[in-house]
Formats: sequence, structure tokens, C-alpha cells
Amino acid sequence: MSDDRLEFKITHDLQKKDVYLEDMSLEIAKVFVVIIQSITGIVELTSKNKNLKISVRKGSAVICVEGSEIKTVETKFRQVIERRSTNKQLVEQWRRIQNVLNEDGAEYEANFYRKGKKISIIEDLKSSKKLRTRRKEKPPVKTNIEFLTGRLMAVGGKKPNIHVEVAKQEKALVIECTELKANKAKAFLYKKIWLSVWVTQKGEEKEYVMCDSYWETQQNLFNRFSQFIKDMENSEDEIESLKILHYRCQEYLKNQDYGTYRKFLRLFNTESSDLNVLKTLLIVSRPFNESEILGLLLKELELLFEKKLAKA
Repeated sequence: MSDDRLEFKITHDLQKKDVYLEDMSLEIAKVFVVIIQSITGIVELTSKNKNLKISVRKGSAVICVEGSEIKTVETKFRQVIERRSTNKQLVEQWRRIQNVLNEDGAEYEANFYRKGKKISIIEDLKSSKKLRTRRKEKPPVKTNIEFLTGRLMAVGGKKPNIHVEVAKQEKALVIECTELKANKAKAFLYKKIWLSVWVTQKGEEKEYVMCDSYWETQQNLFNRFSQFIKDMENSEDEIESLKILHYRCQEYLKNQDYGTYRKFLRLFNTESSDLNVLKTLLIVSRPFNESEILGLLLKELELLFEKKLAKA
């Protein structure tokens, strides 16, 4: 018998009687079949499986896998138990064994043997939550929001727009906007202006659409919003991005800072906004749907969400 092996043993049946390979009840025989099928599947899914051998031993019902690749089998098992495995087929084989161990009152032993040392895995299998593959992490949320500081040079056009000189740009940026936003921007003509814009890449060119403008007294707000977008886009994954968003929304609402929150929501009132971002905003803001300050904007976000959801 090899020093390196994986061994499953059915020791007692439901009546706590000893189990023998040559004398199994129907219930134990069914369990035995499940375990040996799953073990066979685990071996099949192991690289270099020609170096592994499966055997069935007399006495108690013992199923054994031995060979030089047992270390690989054990490593993959640990990944499954710790939910780090992305191999659905492998996880399914171990889950079938886990289900058997937890469903009836029979008694089992399950051990890895490495260089003669016994390592029990029975509790790992019985006490772990239902085995699943590792959740595939989605990348952090990306937006097309940029924050610009420049000098407003012109407002107008049949299709309303503003022209802003920005440092390190050869020519003024043409930024599309609504008539309402154009009229508001006139107050900054030939002056410094702080803007949030939505940027879309069109071939080699970029198209800019005005989101919001900020007074000189709102520079701190402008900087906070800019830093927030960076934090959300540079987080670990999508879940973390949405958590950051959720907590920032709660912060504004808890402090009853509704004016700031309205400007914050405007950043995402665009068709390019991520569907889950819109969903998060709507869930957090639901108690304020009838608010005089927030209600109309929240309705716009809801319509935007429904439109994007229909296309998803």
C-alpha cells in the first residue's frame, strides 16, 4: 500500500452495524456507488491521472486512490473546500460526496495519507457549506465621467454647446449640453469653470456631453466627486465598487444633504451608466421617491434603468 493515498471508508450503517464489502445493505450499496463514481470522476479530472490507481478493499467498504499525483488531488480538494476552485465538474464530484456524508446516519472515514501521515477530511466535508465554484469576480465598475477645469470661451450653437479651453489641449473642447445648462453656463463666460462631463470615444475623436457645472464655492464638492469616481473605478471588483457607491449614498441621505445628493445623482443620469449602478441608486433612494428635491430626478433614473433593463 502506498504511503500517499486518499481513502474513503464506510465503517457503520444506519443501524450502527459494521459494514463489510461482501455484505452491504441496499442503502449502503447505493452510497458506495455514489462515492466510487465521484472518486473516479475526481481522478479523471486530475492532470497526469495515469499516475493514480483506484482500488476497492475488503473488510470495511474501502475505496482507495493512490499514486504520485495524490498531492495534486489534495491541493485541488483544498481549493474546492475553500471555494477557490473554478472547475465546476470537480466541485460537483466533491459535492456529491459531501451530500452523501450529510444525508444519512451511516458513519465514514475520509483521509489523505502523505508519507504515512493521516490527514482527516471528514469534518471538512461535513461541516462546510454546500460546495460551490468560486464566484467569478467582475471587474470594477467603469464610468465615462470626467471632471474638467478650464476657461469658458463661448456658449451657443443651433445645437446647444459650450466651448472650454482646457490645459494641454490644442483647441477648445466643444461640449454638448441642454439649453438649460447652456444658460446656466453663461455665468462663467470668459471665466474659470468646473465641469463634470460624459465622454464617448468616436473613432479617434472624443465626444463630450455636459453633466453638471460647479460654482467656485463648490470646488470641494467638485474634488470630492472626482475622487469618488476614481475610488469606485479603481476598487477590487464590481462588488466593491457597488459597496462604495451604496455607502456614499447612505452618507448623503443620513446627513440629509439632499442638495449635494441631487448633484451626485446627476453624474449617473446617462444611458452609459452601468445597470447595477442605477439599480443600487434606486434601491438606496427608494424612501425618497416622493421627495420634492429628489423625486423628479429619481423618476428619470428609474425610466433610464427600465430602458436599459429591457435592452439587457
